[in-house]
Amino acid sequence: VLVEITEGESTAQILDRVLGEKGLRYDNDGSVESGFYLSWILDEAGSLTADFPEISLQNAQETGLTITNPRRRATLGEFDYTQQSGWMYTLNNDMPDVGMSDTEPKDGDVIRIRFTAMMGDLCSGNGYVENSFVPDVNGDSITRLLAQFNSMENRDELLQNRNVQTAYDNAIAAISNIANDQAAVDAAETALQEALNNPGAIPIASQEVINMISAIGQVTLEDQEAIDTARTAYDAGAYRALVQMMLRKLRRWPRLAVMTLGFGTLALAGYRLFSGSSFDLLCILFLLFGNALILFSVFAEYFLVQMLLAETGKSAPLVNCYRFRDDCLEIRSGNAAPESIPYSRITRILEYGHYLFLFVDGRTSYILDPRSLVRGSEAALRTFLNEKLQENLRR
Repeated sequence: VLVEITEGESTAQILDRVLGEKGLRYDNDGSVESGFYLSWILDEAGSLTADFPEISLQNAQETGLTITNPRRRATLGEFDYTQQSGWMYTLNNDMPDVGMSDTEPKDGDVIRIRFTAMMGDLCSGNGYVENSFVPDVNGDSITRLLAQFNSMENRDELLQNRNVQTAYDNAIAAISNIANDQAAVDAAETALQEALNNPGAIPIASQEVINMISAIGQVTLEDQEAIDTARTAYDAGAYRALVQMMLRKLRRWPRLAVMTLGFGTLALAGYRLFSGSSFDLLCILFLLFGNALILFSVFAEYFLVQMLLAETGKSAPLVNCYRFRDDCLEIRSGNAAPESIPYSRITRILEYGHYLFLFVDGRTSYILDPRSLVRGSEAALRTFLNEKLQENLRR
C-alpha cells in the first residue's frame, strides 16, 4: 500500500499506524520509540500449515534444521516453524543493521516487512543476509507498482478486466515466491504494467490466433503448415466456447422433465408388455429410448465436463492439496510452489455426485472430492463456495 509519512517518522511508527488501520494485532520487543522489534502478528484467518518451497526443504535437510509444521498458534512470528524464524524488514532493498525505530524513511522509499522461516531464505541488496540460498532479487519496483495499483480509486473497476486480474494475481505470486529469480519478477511486473495500460485488452490466447493469421500474409501453397497451426488454435477456442455454451444451456434446461419423459417411456413399454402385446421392435425402442433419456439427464453434465477437461488440459490438473482460505483458493501440485487463486477467478461450479468441478478463468478445471476434507464438513464447503460464487455474480 502507499502510505503517507511525516518528516521524522520512524519505520516502527509507520508500521504501528498501518497495522492499526488494518485492524491487525501485533506484539513487539522494545518500543515504537526505541529498540523496536516485531515479535508476531495475529493471523486468525490464515492457515497454521505452511507450504515450504522445495529449496527451503532442501536447505533445512542439508543444515539439519528441524521444521515444526503446522505451527502451534494463530500468531505468526519468531520461532514459528523453526528456531530461525522471525520478522525482518528492508528499506530500499537493503536490510538495515538497526531496528525499525531507528530508521526514518523518506518520500518515495520502499519498505518491505517480510517473514523469514529460516536463515538464508531472504535476500537484500547490501548482503546483510549471509549464506542466502535464494536468488538475489530486488522486489522494490514491483512492490511499488502493486502499492500504486492498490491505492487507485478505480482499483476494483480495473480488476473486472480479466487481463488485469490475471496480471495482478501473477504479480503477487511472483514476488511471494522466494524461488523466483529477477527475470521472473520483472516479467510479472511488466505484464501488470501492460495490463494497467490496456485494461480489457484482447485475451492472450485470442491475440495469438490473430497474430498467427496475420503472419501468414498472402496465402501460397507453401503456407499450409502456418494455416494448420492457426486453424488448430482457432478450433481449440471454438471447441471450448461450444462446450461452455452446451453446459449453460444444459443448466437452464429442466433435466427433471427429461428424466420424467424417460420414466414415462419405460412405463409405456411395460404397459405394452403386461397388456398382452408381444415383445416387438416398438417395445424394444421404447425401452432403449427411455433408458437413454434417464442416462442423459443423470450423466450428460458429467460427460460435457469431461469433454471440456479433455480440451482445456487433457485431464484435470494433478493436485495434491487444496486449501480454502478466506480470500483465495490455494493449490499445490507435487513439489511445486503453491498457487493462490482468488475466488473472483472462479467462473463456475458444477456438482456431480460427490464431486465439485471448479472452472477458473473459464479455462482450467479442478475436480474436488469434499469427502476427503481434513477439516470441516462437506456441506460447509459447498455453502462456502456457493457464497463466493454469488459474490462474483454480484460484482
